[in-house]
Amino acid sequence: MKADQVKMSRFSLLPYSKLLLKFTVFFLSAAVLNLTFSCSYFKVSEVDAANDKQQQELIEKFEAEQKYLVVHSNNKPYHLDDLKIDANSQVISGNLVQLDDNHIHKGGINVQPKKSYRYNKKKTTPLNEVHIYLKNDNYLNQGNMTIPISEIERIAVVDKNAGKSILNIVATTIGVLAILYIIAALTKSSCPFIYTHNGENYVFNGELYPGNIIRNAQQLDYLKLNDLCEKDGLYKIRISNELLEIQHTDLVEMLVIDHKPGSEVLMDPSGIPLIMNESIAPVKANSNNRTVLDLINTKDEISFLFNERTNQETYISDLILTFPKTKYRNKATLKLSVKNSLWLDYVFGKFNEKFGSYYEEFQRQQQDFTSEESLGWQDAQHIPLKVSVKKDGKWHEVETIYSAGPLSYRDIGLQFDLENSNSEVLEVKLSTGFMFWELDQAAISFIEGDFEDIKSIPLNSAINDKGIEVSNLVNKIDGKYLTQKIAGEYVDLSYRTSPIPEGKERSIFIKTKGYYNYIRDYKGIPDFPELLKFKKPGYFTKFSFEELKNIESLFEKNNSAEYAL
Repeated sequence: MKADQVKMSRFSLLPYSKLLLKFTVFFLSAAVLNLTFSCSYFKVSEVDAANDKQQQELIEKFEAEQKYLVVHSNNKPYHLDDLKIDANSQVISGNLVQLDDNHIHKGGINVQPKKSYRYNKKKTTPLNEVHIYLKNDNYLNQGNMTIPISEIERIAVVDKNAGKSILNIVATTIGVLAILYIIAALTKSSCPFIYTHNGENYVFNGELYPGNIIRNAQQLDYLKLNDLCEKDGLYKIRISNELLEIQHTDLVEMLVIDHKPGSEVLMDPSGIPLIMNESIAPVKANSNNRTVLDLINTKDEISFLFNERTNQETYISDLILTFPKTKYRNKATLKLSVKNSLWLDYVFGKFNEKFGSYYEEFQRQQQDFTSEESLGWQDAQHIPLKVSVKKDGKWHEVETIYSAGPLSYRDIGLQFDLENSNSEVLEVKLSTGFMFWELDQAAISFIEGDFEDIKSIPLNSAINDKGIEVSNLVNKIDGKYLTQKIAGEYVDLSYRTSPIPEGKERSIFIKTKGYYNYIRDYKGIPDFPELLKFKKPGYFTKFSFEELKNIESLFEKNNSAEYAL
């Protein structure tokens, strides 16, 4: 397999001049922030309903999903609050009130089906709206109202107009994927990339041991491998350095778990496998009194950004998930599809810049920090994702997820005890610093699963880009590291496969240990007065929020025009 036979092309770090590099990084970072904080598109799509009964079922579904219901007649629209459905009488009733400010769009309050509209994400939130259109001879007034279902002409839902958003992004910058990958190549502070061989090519799978930047504080990392196919009796992966880093890998061990078809295997942060035999979506997902259920109930890379500032003093963002609880179950397995945000990566780089020419010495001293010191500072700055469960009216913290990397979502499993929980629902709280994480999907399972023992597959070979066999450096934890110093270096590893038992499916994970150090050439005198502030709990989160506001204000001047919505 040649080095260029990779489905996702590897980055090539060109010898930019320092001035060009800084300009490129600033421009592309600004472009991403502009996309994040200014405008997007949505469209209104009609929903097929052949009869009154189907319309009733649709309305019941939308109410259960906490949609914002807007009723239209030929005079003006109203929000239908406190919805009640009488199936026998075939009527809906509730309280008609004025539309909230964030559901009044500048292009006019009567949005129409089959049309696309532009909106400012800071000022309006149309993506959870459902529009119910009545026949033309119906006039509405504020207050309690009963509406026969037979008087509903059509129902329309609001969806993000992905196609138009992408066209807008491409037209105004150079395409969102190009931006993300160029920024990652130039400024990303992450970890080795791993590719899996799908039988024809290597395809990008994720990042290894993210956040392990201290030699003395390394943590084991477990990553599920997708798109990995056997070829010639071997599983093949590639580990590459594609960043301005020196990467040291001590262990690369492949683990397989054979299980019954249809179930999903996850790993918790400590490497304990968990089986999902069902996948129950939350019925509520609220952050700062705003519903975000649409963002996290399916795996579609449309994620919740933890950009609702729940705690005004500590700059923490909380998300509370509510799941229907299955009776007589004492345990639950939670699935989270998460990643760190590129914004966290950017802010961490701005923090490092404050060391100036002293940064290299600081990084050298940092290598002797203990795990307790490293994780303790992260906890104090609200960088990890904290997971808590409510029992008897009180929140109990059950897990801390320290890092997942910013370039791909990880499916992480967590299991907790429900014996002392008497509630009819299960409430889970996710907490982190403002915009430090992204959540793509959350689901729960109350059915415990069985599986075969975890098996470690023997390493067959490890050949680096110079053709040298290096298996002895990565086959066990011994402090003998495979060191990749230059962007573009890689190692191809192969593992001898074993037969999958009849009637079983196989899930494959990679277990790694290592650390990496950044290559930076910061200039200037260290800003020690400012750096000392980062010893105070929560200051990094505050610094992040203020940095965001400073950049955001630059774009408000350029995005002050009136939009169609």
